[in-house]
Amino acid sequence: MQDAGIAIVADSASDIPQELVERHRIAVLPLKVVYGDRAYVDGVEISPQEVYSRFPKEIPTTSAPNVQEALDLLRRLQRQGVRRVIGVCVSSHISASYSALSTALAECRDLEGYVLDSKGISLSSGLCALWAAEKLESGVPYEEVVAGLAGKAAHASPYFYMDSMEYLVKGGRISAAAGMVGSLLGIKPIITCSSEGTYVVAAKPRGTRKSLEKLLELVVERAGSGPAWLALESGAGDPEQLAWMRRELHSRLPKATLLIEKQITATMAVHTGPGLIGVSVLNEL
Repeated sequence: MQDAGIAIVADSASDIPQELVERHRIAVLPLKVVYGDRAYVDGVEISPQEVYSRFPKEIPTTSAPNVQEALDLLRRLQRQGVRRVIGVCVSSHISASYSALSTALAECRDLEGYVLDSKGISLSSGLCALWAAEKLESGVPYEEVVAGLAGKAAHASPYFYMDSMEYLVKGGRISAAAGMVGSLLGIKPIITCSSEGTYVVAAKPRGTRKSLEKLLELVVERAGSGPAWLALESGAGDPEQLAWMRRELHSRLPKATLLIEKQITATMAVHTGPGLIGVSVLNEL
């Protein structure tokens, strides 16, 4: 059992399912989805379905938690008896949640902690947090978990098929010129993160079928032949495509565990649009 004096904190963009948040007692630092002058707490006050239902007429922005919100969370954990914190956040190039949590932790002088910049997005970050939680629960000392987690981001990779580049362009994630060229050529991009934690295009297949096959190819190559954790995510896309991906993952990666299957979080839905299928991989368990 995990020491009650140690807490895992993850930002909501790490997209950990609620049942796993509760099972592992993970504290979530939420991002927000912003429509005009109204901000909605990710996963609490707004769902991805609500974001999709307001497309394309309304395309919101997203905002990271600020330092005071991170401080409030850490001080609440301290009142509950927490003395040590392990934080996991999506890439600092994509969200300011890592900066906010790191700054807040430095201000809590009676709280020891470490915050991982996962260099990833969505569940590639969330799988790192779950790895840390499982290690703590199995009795691995805090210091060893922190030492292992520091290198864990290198073994976590996200791959996302997107039906359109439109929302990446409108969210400022790629240039308008790149989005226009992709649309004209019928490109269905596979997006991942670089080693520095920035969005990059891993492949540019034309057409949905070729893109999904390329996504699967990249995942299989990354997972390798040994044990791995997989997380399958979707937007409001074709359920048959999702079912095909699930079957292929089970068939092609028999030693891997499909740990999570869920719809993507609302903040990620803002930037990716409705037609999305993503697979995150964590190997070297």
